[in-house]
Amino acid sequence: MGDEIPKRLTPDKPTTGILFLKSGNRCAYPGCDQPLLGSDSVLVGEIAHIEAAMPDGPRFNDNMTNEQRRLESNLVLMCGTHHSVIDGDLDTWTVQALQSLKAKHEAIYTGAVDRLRAQLGDVTEGTTWTMPTTLSAIFGTEDRTEELPFDLAVLERFATRLAQLPIGARSLLAMVVTRGESRRALGPRDAEFRIRWSLLRSIVSSNEHLDDYLDILDHAKLAWFDEPFDGDPLYVEAGRSTEEIGWPLLQDIKTASGGDPSYVRQVLVDLDFAALDQPPTLRGRA
Repeated sequence: MGDEIPKRLTPDKPTTGILFLKSGNRCAYPGCDQPLLGSDSVLVGEIAHIEAAMPDGPRFNDNMTNEQRRLESNLVLMCGTHHSVIDGDLDTWTVQALQSLKAKHEAIYTGAVDRLRAQLGDVTEGTTWTMPTTLSAIFGTEDRTEELPFDLAVLERFATRLAQLPIGARSLLAMVVTRGESRRALGPRDAEFRIRWSLLRSIVSSNEHLDDYLDILDHAKLAWFDEPFDGDPLYVEAGRSTEEIGWPLLQDIKTASGGDPSYVRQVLVDLDFAALDQPPTLRGRA
């Protein structure tokens, strides 16, 4: 704009943090469920400009300033494949089309969170977690010297996913795990637990935010309705805890709990994954 020379400015940390939170850890392209956070908790998605940062880029707007081009409103998170798609098909992916795409995708997650924030205050900021060192509560005395670094990296990714969720959504997930029936999870996208929707509604202390929390868990790919061919849903299912390898982590957490619901909550709600170093029966001994 004016005499300013176009220059690519890197989005700052607060901006990328907001982008990730609004993305729900999913590519914004329709139908794509590619996670944006890698197994090592590093962002593997790409920041796409709606209006390009440089004159030779797609949809460049000469009337914008360099600072305006790196604003969150001009950015959208996508996987590498679909970043290339939108920049390679300018007839389809106009500025207006991408603005609409961004708004619809982010509304899935932020709509529910915004409703909760308006009533409950900040629901995600400052969430931290504690990592284990041995995972003995899951694997016992098995020698996993070689596998342990990989196991911990997978667990860190799961912890990162949970930390993006409001505490109420994590509590609901813990409820499904503690009260639901185990399922035979044969693949990384299979359900690990299932609970009747009517039972879940009856045991949740307050149904005021239940739909919002389920929307958030659904968008996070951690819990969803088991949709019948017709009629209302009968069950809520939970799983996909480690999409990349199919480790039924939620089931292992419940097994490690020995039937103690407070242990499941300690891990999934309080994000105290260090509890997985020792099962509750041993931790309770003098």
